[in-house]
Amino acid sequence: MAVRFLFGFLHGADRGRIGLDDVELTTDASPVIQPSLDVSLPDGAATQVAPDATTPILVRVQPRAESYVSGSGLLHYSIDGGAYVTTPLTPLGDSEYYAALPAVPCGSIIDYYLSIQGSTSGIQILPPTAPAHTFTAIATNVETIVATDFGSNDPTWTTAGDAVNGAWSRSEPLGHGDAGDPPSDFDGNVTCWLTGPDDGDADVDDGVTILLTDTYDLSGSVDPYITYARWFNNDGGDSPLEDEFLVEASDDGGATWTPIELLGPTGPQVHGGWYVARFRISDFVTLTDQFRVRWQVSDYGDDSRVEAAIDAFEVYDVSCGGSG
Repeated sequence: MAVRFLFGFLHGADRGRIGLDDVELTTDASPVIQPSLDVSLPDGAATQVAPDATTPILVRVQPRAESYVSGSGLLHYSIDGGAYVTTPLTPLGDSEYYAALPAVPCGSIIDYYLSIQGSTSGIQILPPTAPAHTFTAIATNVETIVATDFGSNDPTWTTAGDAVNGAWSRSEPLGHGDAGDPPSDFDGNVTCWLTGPDDGDADVDDGVTILLTDTYDLSGSVDPYITYARWFNNDGGDSPLEDEFLVEASDDGGATWTPIELLGPTGPQVHGGWYVARFRISDFVTLTDQFRVRWQVSDYGDDSRVEAAIDAFEVYDVSCGGSG
């Protein structure tokens, strides 16, 4: 058995005095409780469904310290804020189960979550904070304008900026995730855009690095959205939690820019981890044939560790006026 004590900024305090005396190890302590059932959605959580058609939800339930109570799995759903309705999960074999969201008219919103019962621990909920925070899907027709995982369908994006280190690069993450960098891309297709892909000290330093998309035509769109996965970490180095990650959109090819998202210098999503952002484009810019997006990551002043990445970029149009 080995015991390690961790102190310092990354573990709760940046100053103070620690004293240890009469430390005892015992087997009497209660064990750490791990989730007793591994409940997941192999196809992901549906966020958009086709109007007037049922939507299958595939659920995987893998036992850990206990077994699944047969017949206990339920899909709970609410349509347009109404009362929740439940439907049982149907077993498919190999720890997989099936349920379906109901057919609803175009424009309807479905909130949904799952409940599963373990043989000893009781009910487990997915997502864990439901019904306060649920999965949400909207019934609408969707037309993809552009989508890329930065693998084989790499767009001709460009970079700019004056940072002396950590410029945007399309690459496989080559670090190990121990310096604020992502250990892998978001969607499993190996490559993404990231600031300095190499292992070690490859973060953004002494300036700004900018990633710019191609120009896209949204002039005939009805209600387009943008979505992307992003990673941002600014909590390391001598001056942590001082730098920012700015996302902007343009409707004139880049002559002018409008902010759509700002991360940092503090906040819950500045410590690494992949997060998916989604925005309604018309909330920020006019729908023209000169739409662009750019991501700016900066490190100014005292030395700090700043890492960012972008993956799974998509622009799509939603409507209720015929299939997309």
